[in-house]
Amino acid sequence: MAWDALRPDPDNVRLRRSLVAAIDRMWARALTEGAVRPDLTSGDFMLLLARVLRPLPGVPSGVDDPERSLAIALDGLRPGLTTPLPGRGPAADVLGGRSEVAQD
Repeated sequence: MAWDALRPDPDNVRLRRSLVAAIDRMWARALTEGAVRPDLTSGDFMLLLARVLRPLPGVPSGVDDPERSLAIALDGLRPGLTTPLPGRGPAADVLGGRSEVAQD
C-alpha cells in the first residue's frame, strides 16, 4: 500500500506529525468554543477528510463533487440536533502523529 511506503521516510514522518499536531490543536480550540460536536475527536475529523476528499473509483468526471461532499460532511460536525455515534473516535496519535491534546 502506498501509505506504508511513506511511513519509513523521516521527512514524511516529521511532516505527518506536524500536520496531525496542528489539526489536533485546531480541533481542541473548536471544542472549547463549542463549534464542533463534543463526541467527535480530531482523529474522526482527519479520517473524515481523507474519506470525503478521496476520488471514488469508477465515478464519471463531474459527478463526484468533493466540495459538495465536504460541505455535507462538515455540516455534520456542528453541534445541535445530532444522532449518538457508535463506538469511540480515534485519537490523533493513532493516525501517525503525536496528539498534543487529551480527548475523552
